[in-house]
Amino acid sequence: MDATISSRKNYTIKQKLDILNEIRIDEPGKTCRAIAKLHGINESVLRGWKNKKDNLLNALMDPNICTRKSRRLAGGGRQLEYNEIENKVLQWVLLRNQKGIRVKDKYIQLKALSFRNEIMAHGGNDDLKNFQASPGWVERFKKRNHLISRRFTTAKKIPDNLNEICRSFIQSFHNTVAKLNVKSENIINFDEVPRYFECEPRSTITTKGTREVLLRKSSTSHKRFTFTYAITGAGKVLKPHLLFSGLVNKPNVDNKCLVDVNRTGMWNERILINFITDAIMTRRQSAFDREPVLILFDSYGTHVKFVESEKEIQKYAKYNIHFMLIPPNMTGLLQPEDVSLNRGFQQHYATNYDKYLADALEEDNPHFRTKAGNIKSPNYSLVSKWILEWIESLSHESVQKAFKVCGLVPRDEFDIYKLHDPLRIIFEDSEFNLVEWEKSYGQLLEQNYNFFLDTCTDWHWPLNSRTSFFHCIWKASNENSKPFEIWLPECTCKVLRFIIDDAYSKELLDDADKTCLQNGESTGTNLEIFAISTLNQWTIRVTTLDEDACEVSSFNYEVASPEKNIHIVKHKEYYGLEL
Repeated sequence: MDATISSRKNYTIKQKLDILNEIRIDEPGKTCRAIAKLHGINESVLRGWKNKKDNLLNALMDPNICTRKSRRLAGGGRQLEYNEIENKVLQWVLLRNQKGIRVKDKYIQLKALSFRNEIMAHGGNDDLKNFQASPGWVERFKKRNHLISRRFTTAKKIPDNLNEICRSFIQSFHNTVAKLNVKSENIINFDEVPRYFECEPRSTITTKGTREVLLRKSSTSHKRFTFTYAITGAGKVLKPHLLFSGLVNKPNVDNKCLVDVNRTGMWNERILINFITDAIMTRRQSAFDREPVLILFDSYGTHVKFVESEKEIQKYAKYNIHFMLIPPNMTGLLQPEDVSLNRGFQQHYATNYDKYLADALEEDNPHFRTKAGNIKSPNYSLVSKWILEWIESLSHESVQKAFKVCGLVPRDEFDIYKLHDPLRIIFEDSEFNLVEWEKSYGQLLEQNYNFFLDTCTDWHWPLNSRTSFFHCIWKASNENSKPFEIWLPECTCKVLRFIIDDAYSKELLDDADKTCLQNGESTGTNLEIFAISTLNQWTIRVTTLDEDACEVSSFNYEVASPEKNIHIVKHKEYYGLEL
């Protein structure tokens, strides 16, 4: 190498250590000065590396610090403007990790603002009032401190005869409905949705490289309830039921809800019978007209035991009420509430809980705290209010569609092309390939994955004019009455005009993006989704899956009073190319 000192060059931590290992004090030509000259490095820089060799070695062994491209130790560069707040938040995150308590971006924001107020109250720097704990700051904070979002997963074995199970169940359903002459308003599905008063943690923010992610509830983890609701094929939601655990007396809740208590918060045969009696048999169709009713529920132990009891089945047969069990582990494909509605409730509850927590984390709001300073869990009346708000938000059309996408309608109304995609493929493909199906939709059964209200379709990557986001929107929004070749230029023209007219969006669209839109192609950004959602009054949910078909992230483009709810599944990796 040329003896003269070269222009500035960056070295990775590993490269620095390799150069330091060449130094031999007792060997001529291997001194610090000679090695520095050999590699074109200033001697003082090399000596600085030598003095920090132990730190470099430790960094090389630490997966949270070192990657193949890591070039310096932590602590270099410009000092943080809000270093005191950041240190406090980091310690708070690590402490919650140790206790197994959930951490979310929203919690980090709220806690950072709380620390800011605390520091300013004790005579801290007035410049702290400019600190807003913005989403951008949260992302940079996580990156600086090697924090990532982690979740746990479960696995269920997909049966080899999956297609036969689905076909056989739907055929049996059609035969039963025809034999008993059951009307749509008397086809009923109900499902129990267990929830904790604190939202169930699926992921938490923790340090990179953590091999074991501990997640548990807060001190109120024993407080749980089971929410049960029944829906009819005609689109009606019956009176909901709330079962609270650990109570002797029934708590005060809204009188529009049925309520029960027991020690565990889990259903038993007594509660099942009470629910059928109070929520279903009180309907005019059963109480007076004795019309045939078909009740669908999953293969939960209590349900199975109930159906296997000949005495109970005969008792309800006198009232013209009949039952069908959805095959085990098939609720993600065949149960209307699981496929279309339960996810919406979980999101609604989580949103309300986060709002509740935001108020509770405010230091000057004692209403939400115990005498010891701990956050109270939501009360029973508030939980029932959240549930009724969600039920009132459901339209008849969305409930009816929940049955249609599962094929659980009378035979003359059954339409393969109205089934949700994973089920439609099973019926449509005469040479069904389980391996390929599992690759795309295995998460349905493995993680109790739920579709979002209405239609779901795949958004494959890389994009082109025929497998793009626009094609998925055309398909998922049921715009099929107009040919795609006609619909596409109309849609892209509206989207382009909206983005150009929008003061914020137009700054994010360059000439190449405009050309893409004019050619009917997606630019790969979120602008098109936002534009279509706003223009059409549609709520669009985008879920990203990884190469193992597991959910990585999801985001809602929401509008008030949406005319449609659309779900797009975007594959993070496709054809071996990473997004």
